[in-house]
Amino acid sequence: MLNVKRNQYVLAAVFFSLLLSGCGKEESPPIHVKATNAEHDVVLLSELPSLSESEQMFAGDFLLTNISPKKITLELDMTSCGCLSLRKDNQPLTERDRFTIAPNAQAVVSMETQIPVHPGLNRYEALFTYNDDSKERSLILAIQCPVLNDCFVFPSAVKINFDREAIVPKEFSIMLTQHSRDKSDLDKPPFLRDVLPSHVVKKKEIVFSPARETEKGVWQKIWRFDFAVMCPSDALAFSSPLRIGFASSVLPVAEFTLLVHKTFGVDAPRQLTFPETAVTKDYTRTISLQSADSVPFEIVSTSCDNDSFITLGKHGIAKQHWIEISFVPRFVGGQKGRLILETTHPESKTIHIDLIGTAFSKD
Repeated sequence: MLNVKRNQYVLAAVFFSLLLSGCGKEESPPIHVKATNAEHDVVLLSELPSLSESEQMFAGDFLLTNISPKKITLELDMTSCGCLSLRKDNQPLTERDRFTIAPNAQAVVSMETQIPVHPGLNRYEALFTYNDDSKERSLILAIQCPVLNDCFVFPSAVKINFDREAIVPKEFSIMLTQHSRDKSDLDKPPFLRDVLPSHVVKKKEIVFSPARETEKGVWQKIWRFDFAVMCPSDALAFSSPLRIGFASSVLPVAEFTLLVHKTFGVDAPRQLTFPETAVTKDYTRTISLQSADSVPFEIVSTSCDNDSFITLGKHGIAKQHWIEISFVPRFVGGQKGRLILETTHPESKTIHIDLIGTAFSKD
């Protein structure tokens, strides 16, 4: 009796093992694919303008073999990009076109497109569908052309907010990545081509990743730039594009945008420039003063050290005020003045705005 039960357990274990091995087995697809030239060599963005018309195109060929005992009819369902052109055995192939491959027969599908003008892997796909024993299957053919930016900054934009008066500066870093086919192009350090705003300081630059060959024939080097930002003296949001250049003229310029904003006090322009105005005539401009922290305030008084600039209007308590400033020159030439506004806002008791104008004779 014990032997019978033992045999039953053995048979059950063998059956369960066979069941598990059968469940994990996947059927081979009836279409075998062999790709040729499906991946283009890496292209640098700066190389694109110098490529000939023929060099600007890239294509891949796919040899499809029907390894099943039945004929297979494939239909081109869709492509990932309208710029992609397909051919089957040198005949144009468009969406919803069908073709049949007999058992043990072959067909060649070619895919072609233009080298893209933007960095990235740039993968282009064509989706085919077909039926195999009443089961719908899909086949994806893909070509790709990796394009690298010669240099770029990450992040491309940095925003610094100050929610209160700060004595300690805020710090941020950017990463600059360079690519070149000539390793010597990466020897000299990059430098800022634009003058930094007065409240921004570059602390240091370091090599984050030394030059190394990341792609065949392409060298990469990564720098890190560290900056410190002081809280601006006024409440104006400051935005500035900053460019980073190189000693080598081969490498293009990388650019990032720095936005510094005080989220407290009153937003007001730091400077207002008037167009050329005839003497005894006037030109009026309107500026906005807005509470950055939504605290209502009143403009108590306005004054200017140059009587060629006149402010107009009365102002109550509000979150935003509009002020008209007129330039009424009394003599020919350039003129400057400083407008001083006293407010009830706890964070912006006094606001200074520099005024600039030029007058000419009407005669």
